[in-house]
Amino acid sequence: MGQGCFPNPPMRLSAFIKKTNAQNESTTNKRNHHKKFYGAWFLCHPLAGDSEEAIKANLKKAAELARKLALENPDAVIFSPIAACSFMKEPEDRELALKYCEYYLASGQFIGIILPPGWTESRGCIREFEMAVRMNLGKVFLNRAGDRVNA
Repeated sequence: MGQGCFPNPPMRLSAFIKKTNAQNESTTNKRNHHKKFYGAWFLCHPLAGDSEEAIKANLKKAAELARKLALENPDAVIFSPIAACSFMKEPEDRELALKYCEYYLASGQFIGIILPPGWTESRGCIREFEMAVRMNLGKVFLNRAGDRVNA
């Protein structure tokens, strides 16, 4: 992984993620949290869990968040790769699902990614984040209520 794509090259990815996540979750930008999405956005939501119940809970959270964002942003396309790959089984097909997610993200259709809380604990979300950084896509961080915390 090249360090040139990160704002502070000497910083390790894990430190960069922790710093970015802490900054974005601790300070809500009230001026921008109400802005609508336009264009196509990739919803980067964790799926894996320690149990079947945890996976089902993540599926439900991802679907609810995608629906909320789609209804609040009628001029945008909110793409949920979890929904698109719902025919795959977790954890057996995890690598194949990640391949599909990376293919979708690399398609050039998206102007940015949406990162809800918990994304930093997901290896798949981190891979998608790294890819979005390399592609210079926009990044929107959400708080627990599903509202923007940055522009």
